[in-house]
Amino acid sequence: MKRIVTWGLASVFALAVSFGAFAANEALVVQLGSSNYGDVTQDGIDNAALSLQLGLANGASTVQSGEVNASIVSQRGAGNESSVVQDGFANDSLVLQRGLANLAAVTQLNVENSALVAQIGLQNDGVVYQDSELSGGVATLFQLGTANEGTIYQARRGLALPGFDSYAFTAQIGNANFALQVQAALEGVWHQTADIIQYGDRNEARQLQLNVGDIGGNHLDALQVGEDNYSQQVQSGTRGGRIGVVVQDGSSNSAVQTQLAVGPNTNNPVAVAIIAQVGEANEAEQYQEGSADMLALAIQWGTDNFAQYSQVASGNVLAASLQLGEANEAYIAQYDAGYHTALSLQVGTANLVAIQQS
Repeated sequence: MKRIVTWGLASVFALAVSFGAFAANEALVVQLGSSNYGDVTQDGIDNAALSLQLGLANGASTVQSGEVNASIVSQRGAGNESSVVQDGFANDSLVLQRGLANLAAVTQLNVENSALVAQIGLQNDGVVYQDSELSGGVATLFQLGTANEGTIYQARRGLALPGFDSYAFTAQIGNANFALQVQAALEGVWHQTADIIQYGDRNEARQLQLNVGDIGGNHLDALQVGEDNYSQQVQSGTRGGRIGVVVQDGSSNSAVQTQLAVGPNTNNPVAVAIIAQVGEANEAEQYQEGSADMLALAIQWGTDNFAQYSQVASGNVLAASLQLGEANEAYIAQYDAGYHTALSLQVGTANLVAIQQS
């Protein structure tokens, strides 16, 4: 058994031994102070690495290749950076940062990847990149504070294994935060799910799903609670169904959804887009195009809200708008050779609805 220890305390050493009790390779790095750098490289089976840093402008790098890798990085202070690269089978990564202007980057390659990044403070940046074969990855990002940025990229290729789907989740609590999640299935039969939850004002959530392989399924969800928030969701692919849901609670929020289902209308490739908004001066825009059956639904409860639909499809198409309140507007446009149905229900005064079908 190999063991690397850099400046250890007894309690921390005990934690590291427990962390890698069954590991072939174990590495422990503990650094107190400023401008320190810890570098761990491991190759083989059952690798375990633990890096602890307290101070300013510290850097931690972990590179693991082989099978059953596990990495934990904990940093407290300002201007710290953490980089984790794992290549192999059954990778697990945990990064914890607390402070100001910290950066955490996790890269995982191959099969059965799992990553969790948690950041507390201001102006932190968390990035998770997963490139998987055969099975999908699980990426979770949590940020508490103001002006934080979180990004998750997931790419998949090769034949699918049942039950190994891609999942991305970002949760942000605070104001002026930004979240981006991108999922791409390059071939095979894949199912992808991505969720974003934001609590606060002036937050922005963007999600993109791309499926260019055989028949798969995409699912996007976004929940925003606060004011002046923005959510954009885009789903595109040659085949397979897709579902996009945006829920916003507050005023002056905006939600935009785009679904492109260009594949043949087989194996039930239904595109469903739903936006629900509670508050005033909210905007909902939905665009759907392709040959799949499509449903677009917007529910708005409040005043001075705006809903717009555009559907270009050759399948069965339904657009439904429900608005409760005053001075609301709904615009529905449906084109192409499909069977089109438009429904609008407005309860209140000084409302407007316009429907165009061709």
